[in-house]
Formats: sequence, structure tokens, C-alpha cells
Amino acid sequence: MAHLLVVDDEWLIRKGIVQMVARLQPDWSIEEAGNGKEAIERIRSSTFDLVISDIKMPEIDGIDMLERLNKEAVRTPVVFLTGYDEFQLMRNAIQLRAYDYLLKPVHDDEMIAVLAKFQQDFMHMKVLTNKQHTMLENFEFKLLNALNAFDVEEVSSMLEEGLTTLSDCITMKEYVDEIIRITNRFFTKNRIHGFDKEVAMSSNEISNLANLQHAIQIRLAYLRDEIHAGNDKIIAMAKEYIDRHLERHALSLTEVANHVHFNPTYFSEYFKVRCGETFSQYVMRRKIEKAKAMLEDPANRIIDISDTLGYKDPRSFTKMFKLILGMTPKEYRNHLT
Repeated sequence: MAHLLVVDDEWLIRKGIVQMVARLQPDWSIEEAGNGKEAIERIRSSTFDLVISDIKMPEIDGIDMLERLNKEAVRTPVVFLTGYDEFQLMRNAIQLRAYDYLLKPVHDDEMIAVLAKFQQDFMHMKVLTNKQHTMLENFEFKLLNALNAFDVEEVSSMLEEGLTTLSDCITMKEYVDEIIRITNRFFTKNRIHGFDKEVAMSSNEISNLANLQHAIQIRLAYLRDEIHAGNDKIIAMAKEYIDRHLERHALSLTEVANHVHFNPTYFSEYFKVRCGETFSQYVMRRKIEKAKAMLEDPANRIIDISDTLGYKDPRSFTKMFKLILGMTPKEYRNHLT
């Protein structure tokens, strides 16, 4: 039997969800809350296995509620009820590690799928012993201490240690999820974008953990240097990657964002703030700078320069060059002599 909390400020919708779950899972214990503030108070005073909450509520909405629960290290998974017009809110919820979401109006088959997934992922956690719960809490305490000290090596050591000490408590998938929940709490506090659900896309669980560990190291090193020295390793890594792939005509912002383990939307804004120009403007400028350098050598044919910079059609390269500099590559070369 599971203990569920349904949160919604609209009485009719809340009762509908309660009745649906009661019909689909008659052995479940279900409680209700009319807003985010009441939900937080109930979660603090009782133990729930799952929360199903509307994402848009007055005073304290679902996002605020989840953020506060994250700060208090509450592990209860939260499923959001959301509408088609609430994509931005849902994107924020995913960053905060919402467990799942349901589009309103909710149908039986959608609810069944979410509840089945929840039972598979979490219900066996109820049988953990007090000792195992203590081990999880100790792991979180030590990992947060290492993060707060900006100690990259200690963080890596803790992740390796946790892999061994918690192997009898939780699955590898749950371990990765715990790491993301804990590190998101730390990064959010420091105004750094956390990890989305899709941070580990490989079906190989060991690879997922290795990728996540690498991503944490990069972001922590960036944050440490940002605070202590003002350097920006994330941007440096992104620019170095761009320069190595200038020959790619279709080099995308998403590809570069993935390389530095950032959400593409956040990375786009971050890059513009840090560099004073957009991602596409920077790529274009670097292509022009490389083209100008290559044009200085008469041995470099314009068609070869075009190809080197990812333009298979020299006419497209010439058009781009003239748009930026007001002259064709040939005119620019003649201007040099």
C-alpha cells in the first residue's frame, strides 16, 4: 500500500484525481491539500510515497513547492498536473527533478502508466531498514559537504564510495537519481542550472554514472573558479569546441551545450551574457576570422577555404563573407596586395 498526497486548489479537479486513483489503486491511502503551502506542511508532518500536484496554484505553486522540498532534501517523488500552455513551468519543474507529469484532462491509461512506473521505481524503497536509510542520509551529508567545499576530488571519491556502500540499498538508476537530486539542490542554491532528467541518455548504467560524474566535475570546477578567480571554464570549453569544429556547416548550439553539459536554452542565454554576442554571431565571427587568415596565403583557393569552413557551395560562403565585410573573398584578397 502506498500513501499519496493530491494537491490542487480546484476542488473539482482534486476530487476527480482522488477518485480516479482510489478506483485504480483501492488499497492506497490518499490525502488531499488545497494549495502548495498546505502540502508542504503535510509533507513535513507525515510520510508520503508520492505527491500528485497541480503545477499552477496561487501563492505557492507547484514549482515553489518542489523547490522548497528539494532544499529540505525531501525525496518524495512529485508528479505534476499541467496544461498544454504551461510548457515553461514544466521545463522548470524538470530541472528541479520532477518525477513525471500528466496533461489535463487526465485519462485512466495515462494515470495507470505513471502509477505503474512509480511502483517499479520506488515501492521497494519502503522496505529499507533504518540502517540503510541512515546510510543514504550520511551519503547526502558527505556529498553536500564536498560540494560546498568545491572539492572536485572529494566529490569524485564520494561518488565512488557511494557506489559501493549503497549497492545493497538502491539500484544504479536510483543511485544516479539521488546524485542528481543532491547536486541539483547544491547548484540551484548557487544559481547554476541543474541537471535535467535526460542528463544520462545511455542505456548503460555505468556509462550514465561516469557521464554524470564528469558533468559534475566540470560544473563544480567552473563554479569554484567563478567564485574564487573569476575565470569561466565553461565558456572556454565551448569556444575551444567551436574552434575545433568550424568546418561543420551545421554546428549547432545544442551540440555545444551538450558538450559542456548545459541545457541548450540556458546555455544560449548564458553564452550571450558572458560573451556579449549570441552563439551564432560568435560562430560566424570565428569563421570570418579564419577565412581572412587563410585568404592571406595565395596558395589557399577560395573554393578550398569555403569547404574548410563547412560551405559546400562556394557561392554561399561568398554571400556570407560579403554580408559581414562588405566585399567578396576575392576582393578582400586583392585588397591585401
